[in-house]
Amino acid sequence: MKHIFSTLLSTMALAVSMASCQVDEEINGMGDSPLTVVYCMPCDTDSTLVNVSMSQPFGDYKPLDKMPSGLEVSYSVNGQRRETSFLKAGGQYIGSDQLPCWLFKVEGKHRPGDKVEVAVNADGLGRATASTVIPDKPVVEGLTITLIKKLYNEYDRIALTFKDNPNTEDFYAVSVQKMNIIYGGDTVYSEKAIDPTADPVFGFHSDLDDMFDYDNDFFANVVIFDDKAIRSPEYTLHLDIDRDEEHDNVLQRYFKVRLYHVSGDFYRFFKAINDRDNNGLGEMGFSDFQMSSSNVAGGFGLVGGWSHADTEWTK
Repeated sequence: MKHIFSTLLSTMALAVSMASCQVDEEINGMGDSPLTVVYCMPCDTDSTLVNVSMSQPFGDYKPLDKMPSGLEVSYSVNGQRRETSFLKAGGQYIGSDQLPCWLFKVEGKHRPGDKVEVAVNADGLGRATASTVIPDKPVVEGLTITLIKKLYNEYDRIALTFKDNPNTEDFYAVSVQKMNIIYGGDTVYSEKAIDPTADPVFGFHSDLDDMFDYDNDFFANVVIFDDKAIRSPEYTLHLDIDRDEEHDNVLQRYFKVRLYHVSGDFYRFFKAINDRDNNGLGEMGFSDFQMSSSNVAGGFGLVGGWSHADTEWTK
């Protein structure tokens, strides 16, 4: 199952959500006592949402119909407290049941370099805390698109050139949106899967992975990578989009790329999701991939900063 999180952050362009299904299966088995689960992904362009829920001890699921007593969310930027307001209550599905969640909103934008600290208190749960720093906005230098062939398939190769600081350890994510203009003038938008073999920075796995049933898919079609393989201050990233779903009624095709600069905790959290999703042997019980990446002390979840840059629609 690919959608590990239920839709949570409408402001988050990843369209990735927070605590459903697979993540919930992990926190369900975290012990005999419930823990505070916090997801917050502050960015450089919008207000912030903080999703709070509670883990349920394995084998002892008890639906909650109200907010935990004394639940309070504290949010500060560079040591300055910002007001949080309760937005709504909701639920994320776990099988046939729901894990309740409570959504809080924090107004105000962030700037690169801002340190964000989040603390959640609730009666009987103790205090859960985490922090992150908003990364610098990535700098995109250019984009070109060419048609290539691999074996029997045609691909649109998107070459995205961006800057990288060779003196720092940086983490990124990238996604591709496609806009097709079809006969009759209608416009169709879609999020496209990127071929993970197209660029070495993606950590492409060898043919042995096919033998051992290890896939190379990325959650929500967002590819994460680090800059360990980048040796220069400028790098051209190759993003190959398969045309296997192309239809004859397409008149024109355009692409837009979003490049994210993400915190290390953000990267490690989503890498853990991808590693588990792609581990076919683990699903059959031959190996064990645990969802172990969390930067929330006294609880579970992720507080991870990010910034992004978008290209123009290009054909």
